[in-house]
Amino acid sequence: MELVLGTTAFLVLLMATCLYLLRSTKHTPQLPDTLPWVGCRDEVFSRTRACIRELTNGDRTRIDGYTKYSRKGQPFIIPDPGLKPQVMLPPDHVQWMLQLPDTVLGRQADNEKLGFRHMTNLMTKPDPVITETIRKDLTRNILKQHSDISDEIRRSIDATMGTEDSWVEINLIEAVETIVIRSHSRPLVGLPLCRSEKYVSAMRAMTSSWAKGSLALRYVPWFLRPLLGLLMSLPYKLYKTRALKIVLPMIIESMSNIEREIMDPAFSSESPDNFIKWMVTAALKAKSTAFTTPEDAAERFLIVVLALDSTSVALANMLLDLLSSKPELRYYEALRQESEMAFQAEKDWDDWASVNKLRLTDSAIRETLRLNPQAVRSRQREVLQKDGLKLPDGQHLPKGSWIGFSPTDIHFDERFYPDPETYDPFRFVAGNETLELEQRSISADVASKERMSSLMVATNKTFLSFGHGRHAW
Repeated sequence: MELVLGTTAFLVLLMATCLYLLRSTKHTPQLPDTLPWVGCRDEVFSRTRACIRELTNGDRTRIDGYTKYSRKGQPFIIPDPGLKPQVMLPPDHVQWMLQLPDTVLGRQADNEKLGFRHMTNLMTKPDPVITETIRKDLTRNILKQHSDISDEIRRSIDATMGTEDSWVEINLIEAVETIVIRSHSRPLVGLPLCRSEKYVSAMRAMTSSWAKGSLALRYVPWFLRPLLGLLMSLPYKLYKTRALKIVLPMIIESMSNIEREIMDPAFSSESPDNFIKWMVTAALKAKSTAFTTPEDAAERFLIVVLALDSTSVALANMLLDLLSSKPELRYYEALRQESEMAFQAEKDWDDWASVNKLRLTDSAIRETLRLNPQAVRSRQREVLQKDGLKLPDGQHLPKGSWIGFSPTDIHFDERFYPDPETYDPFRFVAGNETLELEQRSISADVASKERMSSLMVATNKTFLSFGHGRHAW
């Protein structure tokens, strides 16, 4: 009897799954047959099976498609383990894609791959208050806070990695996460919270659990994501609850002070400038319905903290790239010498111009980002127009199609980067001169176009570690 019931339950579940799959056609638009697929074989359900094989294929399918089609200026379709095939554009189409407005291409595809909708309770659209606070207040005040950030970087490195007079064994990723969270939190929450071990530990656990859950969810078929997303998000939501309890008192106090300042111009809380203050001020002045309670504000603030995980990974990769290079190349010594020249006196640490002298360091960071871009498939976007989208080569994509490009393959294309598989930390220094620093001219003129085009944070159509364009990240 139990066997019969078990078999019946299994068949019902299987039938329900099949019906769900049949309904999925509205979620997976019919891509044009004129676009070539990669990874498909001559077999029954070839495209579905190609998507499933992507669980174990690694980079092979993507590299094969780039070599066969992208290098020749042709788009192609790549299968996806989430059963949402994607049109990959060649480098020739990148600039065209980046110029399209958000009404034509939306970020839904990126948000879906990141599992944002299934991992959080928030909307997938960018919050205008958060966006405005980052662009207006944080960006404009970053130079004013440089001295504080520099101080926090130095203190967190000494506390985590020890000084030149001590030997400390560390877990690299844990150490880097601590340094990144402390230094970035200085302008976010200020002192003393940014140095609280309880705060740092909670943020580390939250960002780490988010990254793991988001990564796992990328390999789950789209129709199972609502269910499995609930399960995979449990660790993140647990650590997020702990983090909320830590930042909530500060947000409650900030909201109370700013509300009083708005009602009574004579009152001044004299609270220090930080991201929470700017965010709450912007939300209250805009009368945003997304910030009706302190809990709402705290939840949105933590989304900003989640972005620090990518910085931690990039910094860890840079250290590994540098320290694993051949000693005789003396890359480390060159970077150290450059730093000693830039920071000759204590006052230099508080001067932004000193940072702008670090041409070799900037290049080394860019080289690590070239070898390890933030996303293998960047700028994943969904076609939003009802009548679809026409590609530069005349191909027509229906509404709901996912498109993107591959930064990794572009970064390893010898047409753009000579000897692309070799780690060359000074690749992006103009002329790539000899490494003897005394023969270099380290300019502090950050206003020049040449300098700005080589900055680590700058992107272009062949350097796509953060994507490129209006929403590069």
